[in-house]
Amino acid sequence: MGIAGMGLAADSMRRLRDTLATSSSTTDSLPALQEICDAVHELLNCDFVVMHTVHRDLMEVTACSGEDAQRLVGHTTSVGRWNQLLETGETWGQLRLCRDPRPFFDHMVYEHHDDSHLLLGDESHWGSLNRLVAPLRSPDGILVGALSLAAHAGAELPSEVLRTIAELFTAQAAIAIYQQRLRDRAAEDRLALRLSEERFRLAFDNAPVGIVEFSQVDQGLIMTRINRAAATLLGVPQIDMSARVVDDVMVVTEGEPLSQQLRSLLSEDQRLLRKELRLRRPDGAEFWGLVHAAPLPDVAGRSSLLCQITDVTEEKSQAVRLTQQARRDPLTGLPNRVVVLNRLDAVVAAAAADGHTGCVLFADLNDFKQVNDEQGHLVGDEVLKELAGRLDQVVRKTDTVGRFGGDEFVIVAYPLTLDEAAELSNRVHNVLAEPIAISGSALRVRVTIGVAEITGEVPAGEVLRQADQNMYSLRSRARPGVSGETG
Repeated sequence: MGIAGMGLAADSMRRLRDTLATSSSTTDSLPALQEICDAVHELLNCDFVVMHTVHRDLMEVTACSGEDAQRLVGHTTSVGRWNQLLETGETWGQLRLCRDPRPFFDHMVYEHHDDSHLLLGDESHWGSLNRLVAPLRSPDGILVGALSLAAHAGAELPSEVLRTIAELFTAQAAIAIYQQRLRDRAAEDRLALRLSEERFRLAFDNAPVGIVEFSQVDQGLIMTRINRAAATLLGVPQIDMSARVVDDVMVVTEGEPLSQQLRSLLSEDQRLLRKELRLRRPDGAEFWGLVHAAPLPDVAGRSSLLCQITDVTEEKSQAVRLTQQARRDPLTGLPNRVVVLNRLDAVVAAAAADGHTGCVLFADLNDFKQVNDEQGHLVGDEVLKELAGRLDQVVRKTDTVGRFGGDEFVIVAYPLTLDEAAELSNRVHNVLAEPIAISGSALRVRVTIGVAEITGEVPAGEVLRQADQNMYSLRSRARPGVSGETG
């Protein structure tokens, strides 16, 4: 290499060093790209140098050097056309010599000549249409930009040394653009993360259901975050609650503490907990909470759980009411036929197991149809409700009295002997025989009661049939004026 070549190499290294310094001193790639354009323009003695960078699907002029070159800044061309141009150019190492790029660009400024030799050039000389292009690619081969340069018609094309210098600077340009893209992507990711965190915070804080986040530490599960709905539901302040142990925040009044129930989630035995728990607030008030809990991804080596709490006290109460309604006669409020039969089955089984006896009392109101016909069904309903209330008062707490249907009532008493059943029948007869005051009148209703013993040896259905037959037998033998009979 001659002295001139050595001097050029030294200048190139100094300019490349300056470019590296510029690139490393700022987070904006534009100053470094502009310095690369200026260096290539000076070292290769070009008329102009243009830096193109990819933005989405367009190649945009972002930096340039040369007389009147600034007017090109902002001009865009599709990346697809650039790829076509690069495919048709003559390969010069990492560079491409494009003799006539006009088919690929809508707006191309060049010096017009009638001589095609001056337009297209030759093996050693520039043509006014010629462009020497260096594609800029990321480490994974993606086109991120291009450097194009040109000289006036007739000028000597760059030597191999100059082309190598151009390749060095274009490699640095590709690095600068790629680093800028990484910084932009990282900034976008950070912004997206901040927006995601903000959206989560807003959704968390303003969710209509209670949400609590717990983390596992040495002293157990502690609360790390609680939203407004959960604080209100649990009766605790939303602030100053950090590091509270789970069982201090969500106090379970029935069954295992919540911390014990959540262990399976932390040990990965299961991935979701769904339970209805009875919880107590600091003021002593209790409520039913539907708790959904699931593990969160492990962050910084710490296991966390997210709990959602919904107040289901009203739903539980409604379910109890519906269950009671399904088991109660809607008119009298007494247990209905289904409950009576279930209780009778249970008593027959108990009698068979422990050897005690019980009794079934089958009570039927005599001539109740006459009350409905003469007084009306509304009065008849009031009579049934009054008699049901009296029956409920006369039996023991352990006995079951229910409306079996129409004007029939059944009492299942256990344990109870036949003698005790006779006494109970008399009490029932007496309390039902008392006058019923309705609409200024005193109504009297007669009742017939059939009794059957429960021994455990006879099925429940047969015991009930015997009591019913005994009641009809007594009614058929009843003398006029007799209010009730027992058998």
